[in-house]
Amino acid sequence: MSDTDAQTQIAGSIQTINSRAADWIIAKREHEWTDALQAELNAWLAQSPAHMVAYLRIDSAWSRADRLNALRLSATTPGNERLRPWFVRIAIGFAALFVVGVVAGRYVHLGEDTKTYSTALGGHAMITLNDGSRVELNTDTIVHISDKADERKVWLDKGEAYFEVHHDPAHPFLLSIGDQRVVDVGTKFTARRDALETRIAIAEGSVRFEPGASGKQVTLVRGDVLVATPQAISVSKESAEDIAIALGWRTGVVTFRHTTLADAAVEINRYDAKQIIVADSAARNMKISGTFPIRNATLFAHLVSVGLGLRIEDRNQDVIVISR
Repeated sequence: MSDTDAQTQIAGSIQTINSRAADWIIAKREHEWTDALQAELNAWLAQSPAHMVAYLRIDSAWSRADRLNALRLSATTPGNERLRPWFVRIAIGFAALFVVGVVAGRYVHLGEDTKTYSTALGGHAMITLNDGSRVELNTDTIVHISDKADERKVWLDKGEAYFEVHHDPAHPFLLSIGDQRVVDVGTKFTARRDALETRIAIAEGSVRFEPGASGKQVTLVRGDVLVATPQAISVSKESAEDIAIALGWRTGVVTFRHTTLADAAVEINRYDAKQIIVADSAARNMKISGTFPIRNATLFAHLVSVGLGLRIEDRNQDVIVISR
């Protein structure tokens, strides 16, 4: 099988999984939910971690859109493509394209002068480059790093990394994220790439963000946070404290401040194979604040149940359900 055929086959599989996940989410929101349907959903989620990841990713994206009143949901049933809301179709497409991009990136970037580093779910790693720069990998992350003595290039395929770049104006540090680039000579920043967006946050110094052939370059300085989606690029300002809080994963914690339980669960799920599902909209929209250890979904669920008066159900080794 050729590389192109392999990529097509993988993309097709991911597309099928994302499509099925979207069907379940629509059915749960738009139709009367029964114990039999819940049992069928639980069985599908238990078949593969990829099913759970797809379900949580699309469910989270839909929830963010709900809060912005950006959608008017259409009625549908599992398997009915014709009535699927446009937003979910786009989310599915982005997820599939992201996976293809990761696979293609490995073929393009790997070579005898390039090394690949990765972390598993909940993993953490520190890499020191030839020039003294450091790259710190968060959970479920893949990077490729040039091993050439006169070259400072890194490719972020997926996940999140923190960069401390050694100052060298003569040799800019180049971070590629798909067709986007971050150009730097000496600074500290984070880059995160998932299926729907790229996020760059500057802790110190400045960088130049190059969005690709069709976009305008953006200079980012300390406190700037850039979010790039296929539709737009936005830049906001955050305090040093906010950026430090976002880097809590480096010390094994995550902090929420008036965060919906839905969004908090998505973040906790990045670090633990045991995935949290918030089963109803009332619970999903409840707000939580506090600092929690990562890689411990069971403890998080217990603390949330006590603090918010919610029920938790540990259904199997892979899923915890939180509900009113």
